[in-house]
Amino acid sequence: MPLAHATSIGAGRIIRLEAPVTTQRLRLRLFAPVAVALSDFSLFKEAPSNHTSHEARRRRPINRTQWQLVGNEFEGGNPALAVDGREETFWLTADAELPRGVTTDMGRMHTLTGFSYLPRQDGETVGFISRYALATSIDGVTWEIAAESEFANIAANPIAQYVSFDHNVQARYFRFTVDATTNTTGSRSPVSIAEFNMYSENRENNP
Repeated sequence: MPLAHATSIGAGRIIRLEAPVTTQRLRLRLFAPVAVALSDFSLFKEAPSNHTSHEARRRRPINRTQWQLVGNEFEGGNPALAVDGREETFWLTADAELPRGVTTDMGRMHTLTGFSYLPRQDGETVGFISRYALATSIDGVTWEIAAESEFANIAANPIAQYVSFDHNVQARYFRFTVDATTNTTGSRSPVSIAEFNMYSENRENNP
């Protein structure tokens, strides 16, 4: 049984195992459509520690049970699949002229540190988000951009994309706007989201 597998390695990618493994031999299988290119391969051992890193403290998922979708500019699919805690399910919208977005009421105020987007995990790349903007609001009326960028190389590296804000943000609402998707020549495309999370430094239970 394989310890880990990935659809693509990418530049300087580190793949974490679910648990430490003790062994004397290791087999690495590589598959490529034309030729395999590998410049370096390393194994790492994590030193035991009782301390929580600063980045780990900033990446504590917010409980999503109180979230309500109060604005949805997309049609089709089931938005609840983007927050159901299951990586194998995903929200796939109908074709839409981008940019379009969704607005969520998190139920109360939070101190936000960032967010993450997990693309669909079924081997298809239709609807992969490439460029985005995330805005936050205290009252749902006045908005401020917290992050605006792109998910570089996401089509070849379809793992959870973590985005940390430059500073902590106080907000109850957030609006996630999809500006573009991968593998499209125009501005019209469906959008897919397997999981979407917001993060805080406060520890919460998230389903």
